[in-house]
Amino acid sequence: MAEGPLGPVVELLDDDTLPPADVAELSAVAHSLHSVRQVARLGSFSCLRRLVLHGGPLSRLDGLEAVAFTLEELNVSGNALQTVHGLGHMPKLRVLNLVRRRGSS
Repeated sequence: MAEGPLGPVVELLDDDTLPPADVAELSAVAHSLHSVRQVARLGSFSCLRRLVLHGGPLSRLDGLEAVAFTLEELNVSGNALQTVHGLGHMPKLRVLNLVRRRGSS
């Protein structure tokens, strides 16, 4: 586990290992996620402050309610997002990166 500016950082892998509850940042760069709901046990990360799901085929943000009250930064840039729903009830969210990948309409 690496250390980032917000605390421990876990890179999402294809295994089912549950990291410690004090993880502040999750990262999945160029992963094969189509929905946030595919992140196994996202709700178990009770201290999650930063979520990076960059550069994949992500098309929906459903499932963020599991971290709605702790998430401060969300980076879903470089994905194939068609619509953005579910961000209205995230009181601590301060940074949001939604830049779409080239070729996405």
